[in-house]
Amino acid sequence: MADWEEFNKVLGDELLDIPPPGPLHTPLEIDIAASTLTKALQNTIEKTIKEQKPLPQAKRWWNSQLEELRKAKNKLSTESYCLRALENHLDISTADIWTAHRYIKEPPMDGGRPRIPTLRTNDRNSREREVTDNTDKAETFAKAFFPPPPAESSVPEDYDYPELLPDPPDITEDQIRQNILKLSPYKVPGPDGIPNIVLQKSYDKIAKHLPHLFQGILQLNMYYEPWKEFTTVVLRKPGKPSYEM
Repeated sequence: MADWEEFNKVLGDELLDIPPPGPLHTPLEIDIAASTLTKALQNTIEKTIKEQKPLPQAKRWWNSQLEELRKAKNKLSTESYCLRALENHLDISTADIWTAHRYIKEPPMDGGRPRIPTLRTNDRNSREREVTDNTDKAETFAKAFFPPPPAESSVPEDYDYPELLPDPPDITEDQIRQNILKLSPYKVPGPDGIPNIVLQKSYDKIAKHLPHLFQGILQLNMYYEPWKEFTTVVLRKPGKPSYEM
């Protein structure tokens, strides 16, 4: 588990090298602001968070949160058994605890090999073929998840668009905070290697930089190029009878 107090201390030192936040008026200013903030977070992650190599028999989806939930479940199970004779004793009802229990009871997974089975799909000539190679599987999933756009637009050429809406108000720190807190903390990070939990735990340190950054992106109708890239992880869920495409 990360020491977030130490993380934010180191991040604060990294942010001292970044120009003070202010309005951004050009794409170059946005690129510089986004890249320097990203680099500060990456440097802090590298300095303070140690990578853990899971054991070959370990479940790859297991994390410290599930470990804490497992301990809480076991403790409450013991208390519930000891107090089972009391008529008004409250039953265990925390959904997350039972979710952890379900994970624990799942059959052990092989952490060293991919679990996506052979896929069946059609080639360009509509002939069925089997996909067994990992690279081919990734390409097959990519085509299924992100099909090409249609050859012709479904919007009529002379479509009468409604009147434009007024410009939205400036983006606030509170809006950004609310959306960051809604993120799933342990989703797979993108190519920049910054997981959501880092943004949530370090928000107070980076908060002053974000409104100017997103406001500039909105006003200039552009986006920081590296943020257009993301990582998709395909996981085989238990109980799925077929993965034919």
